[in-house]
Amino acid sequence: MTLGLLAISCKTEKEDPSTQLAPLLLSMPLIQSAPNQSTCAGPGSLPLFTDPMPPENEILTLHLGESIVLDQANQPGSPNLVWDFFAGTEYLGFYQRFARHVQAEQCASYTPTFPGFHYLKLCNSQACLARGIIKVEGQMNRAPVARAAPIPLVVPVGVGQTLDLSASTDPENDELKFEWKILIKPAGSSAVAPTSGPAVQSFTPDQPGKYFLMSRARDGFENPFRFLDEANSQISALLYARIPGNQAPTISLGMTPSNPTESTAITFDASASTDQDDAELKIHYWSLIRLNDWGSWELDRESDQFTDGQLTFTIAPTAGTYQIYVCLADYVGRDFGLEGEEQSCTYKEFVVAP
Repeated sequence: MTLGLLAISCKTEKEDPSTQLAPLLLSMPLIQSAPNQSTCAGPGSLPLFTDPMPPENEILTLHLGESIVLDQANQPGSPNLVWDFFAGTEYLGFYQRFARHVQAEQCASYTPTFPGFHYLKLCNSQACLARGIIKVEGQMNRAPVARAAPIPLVVPVGVGQTLDLSASTDPENDELKFEWKILIKPAGSSAVAPTSGPAVQSFTPDQPGKYFLMSRARDGFENPFRFLDEANSQISALLYARIPGNQAPTISLGMTPSNPTESTAITFDASASTDQDDAELKIHYWSLIRLNDWGSWELDRESDQFTDGQLTFTIAPTAGTYQIYVCLADYVGRDFGLEGEEQSCTYKEFVVAP
């Protein structure tokens, strides 16, 4: 009987949120019922201690694939206790928590899935009562490599798109499962992430706009020490959903005054822009970049906050050389980088005199 699944979050014991990595869900159980309850307090159980930590040469050593019994039966409040799991590469070094508040029966079996020092704490709601530590030897399982079949960048709204990760591989030929998440979607969209598990899934954008999805290939051996290798197990999908047959608007941008000084506000006006479908237009986004003293361009300011029908904005930059980039929106914000939408965006270079 499976008693718990692990969520790995690679936290320090202080749990500083800024240091957390993306959670990794193990696909195999962390703790199981001990196969022989009568051996719970036998030589195969984890020795528990309070302080100090025992010498390194006195701790138990396991090989990957072996198990150890966790015996909490003699601890006060035993039925309500939980285990916290930490891992480190050095006995007296830094330990990262990779699981917390894992419930188990009073006699349970723990099978480590990666090498290193595994440090366990047995806790109640107020404090931790006992600790144990084991050394696990063996070869680190390597992360899978996620590979996706090509998908269109621009897709029709309401039409399902195939997300095919069947070309993904694993160095040890472990069975792979795939987890999907939607990181960006348009306002008002109720689209849901593809089903996790199988390699081939379908995703249907339900609103015009930008969708950014992330998938991770999982082999069941995720752990805090493999996080650098895990980069290859992730892959993203970027989609822009559009209404079929609708044409992108064409921008026309005016600038007043045409030769500004830094004491003069500059107005940019896109009201002469046109749209073949007679949609109401507005400015979707603008960014102002400035040529710095080292001869490179850097962002000065930007905005994407415009009301319906708004086609003008005013800025007052200091003296210098600038480029302004502006994009329109009709029923959706248009993008510089999309084929067929280049005419919806433009840029101007200008100088603001002292």
